[in-house]
Amino acid sequence: MHKFICFGLFLILLLILSSTINFIHYSNVFAQESVSIAPGSADPNNVETFVPPQISLSSGSTISWTNDDSITHTVTAEGNPAIANGEAPFDSGLISPGYTWDNTFDSPGQFDYHCFIHPFMNGKVIIN
Repeated sequence: MHKFICFGLFLILLLILSSTINFIHYSNVFAQESVSIAPGSADPNNVETFVPPQISLSSGSTISWTNDDSITHTVTAEGNPAIANGEAPFDSGLISPGYTWDNTFDSPGQFDYHCFIHPFMNGKVIIN
């Protein structure tokens, strides 16, 4: 009887570990990362505008841009024909201070972007 209880506990533990491993695997497939629109970004002398300035993720990942500055900005794809691969050009529209905009990238490629209002603000998304 004791062997059956130990075996049953072992199977339960194995099931829990297997579920955890699957959760970790699937949660990494669709990662979500954040980019900050840094305070003072509208100043052309500011070195940090989008932080980090470049981000690399897997297909299916979502990136959240948060406007941590005190004025409005955008996240606008460069007008580049290289944004093919089935990925539509993206544009956040106006992001007010304190607000966030999300975009999911389903296709591999390199996607350069800028702030439409302040074109010297540049960033890059690389999707593997």
